Amino acid sequence: MSNNKQVAKNMIFSIISFAINLGISFFFTPYLIRTVGTEAYGFFPLTNTIIGYTSIVTAAIGSMAGRFIIMEFYGGSIDKAKTYYTTVIGANIALSLLFSVVGIFGLFFLEKVINIPPYLETDVKILFGLTLLCLVISLPLGILNVGLSVKNVNHFSAYSTATSNLVRVGIMFILYWLFKPTIIYIGIAGVGSMIVGLGYGFFFKKRFLPEISFSPHTHFDIKAVWELASSGIWNSINQLSNVLLQGLDLLIANIFISAAVTGEYALAKTMPGLIYTVLAMFSGAFYPQFNILYAKKNYLELRHEINKSIKIMSALMGIPIGLLIVYGENFFTLWVPSQDAHELAMLSAITLLPMIFGSSVNPVFGVFTITNKLRVPSLVLLFSGLAQTVIVVLLLKYTSLGIYAIAIVSAVQGGLRNFLFTPQYAARCLGFQRYSLYRPIIKGCIGMSLIIVVGYIFNWLYTPETWVALLSSFIIVGAVVLIMNFFVIFNSSDRNYILTLLKKRLSLIIC
Repeated sequence: MSNNKQVAKNMIFSIISFAINLGISFFFTPYLIRTVGTEAYGFFPLTNTIIGYTSIVTAAIGSMAGRFIIMEFYGGSIDKAKTYYTTVIGANIALSLLFSVVGIFGLFFLEKVINIPPYLETDVKILFGLTLLCLVISLPLGILNVGLSVKNVNHFSAYSTATSNLVRVGIMFILYWLFKPTIIYIGIAGVGSMIVGLGYGFFFKKRFLPEISFSPHTHFDIKAVWELASSGIWNSINQLSNVLLQGLDLLIANIFISAAVTGEYALAKTMPGLIYTVLAMFSGAFYPQFNILYAKKNYLELRHEINKSIKIMSALMGIPIGLLIVYGENFFTLWVPSQDAHELAMLSAITLLPMIFGSSVNPVFGVFTITNKLRVPSLVLLFSGLAQTVIVVLLLKYTSLGIYAIAIVSAVQGGLRNFLFTPQYAARCLGFQRYSLYRPIIKGCIGMSLIIVVGYIFNWLYTPETWVALLSSFIIVGAVVLIMNFFVIFNSSDRNYILTLLKKRLSLIIC
């Protein structure tokens, strides 16, 4: 019961953080489009994407830090956990210095790498520099939050993120209100948000993990760097693969098509990107419990937790995915009326389609990390990324598909990979039967498909043309499908547990 409560806390605070992110994007994106233009707006996600390429290197050290620290902490070796903690910080300081040199050099030649209209060149370079500053400062200190995973209180991380985002939007609001609009303010707001986030990091470290401290003179161990890197190298390959699969699309669009089309595609990906973010946050709410159960060798309970996570993710994530697919054109017409709503809706829907299956599978990705069996999934992901990049470039060069080539190829490969490989190999890593994870996943897919069917029927009967009507449609369709999925996705045992829990909560409220 306590495990369920903690997972619920993690997810509730993730929802709050997501709601704030949604509000920021919902209100500020149309404003930015009106004030700085679609072309300029496109450089904001593009800059974040380019800076994000550094994760290919940083993942080798940092991605496995939490796992090794948790294993040693619960295994009784606090001294060894301190060694991993200190080593990660030291290694990331060295990487930050390296990125600073490379990034500053790259600033001088940025216009040679990507297409930047002359009137935006200075603004884009300053934005790039501010984003780089956030990276080099926050990278060594990101490990401060590891105590939240060790003590399985990740809901505090969502609280920190929510507060940081509120600071970011506050800074943006003041700057855009007082001064001439420019994309530079996005970078300034990012720096302010980073400072707040680091403040929370120091607080969380002191409160939740006082047993472990940074001791470079006594606990930095070059052998630990190699140990972390030898395990994390597969996560680095995963990051390279993710860059090929998702991080190159805006860059390819910029180079092969135009900066204007890149801006339109970035706009179409805004809401799917937010859904991906909350998907990762929700999935992450389960990972600490997976890790702890695996460390304690409680495999039966671990299997139950994985199946539960698949069902919950399917029930929750199917609603925003299906609603955006069904009501995409209605939404974009109201949200950014100056843009081509039909094209934006098509690109958005293509981006979301593989998530009908992928959102159910997403919690399963944590299995590869907790079992430290990353080589095979990393190689599969890398092959998928390379194949996707080559096919996209060929289609852009020899067909007239344009930006649709990027969206379609990404959707097809993602769907096939998550259906044919991920569930089977995760089951193998845990010693389960090969197809044991498919049953909850397929039930989840059926449940998510229901919202598309119900949504299209409702949209055919009543087409919303105002925000009130659209929101009302969301609530009605979402509620109907949530009730249907209560019987489709969850079995009788799950339903009895949920009903019992709801009765207890209602009785407490009434009393």
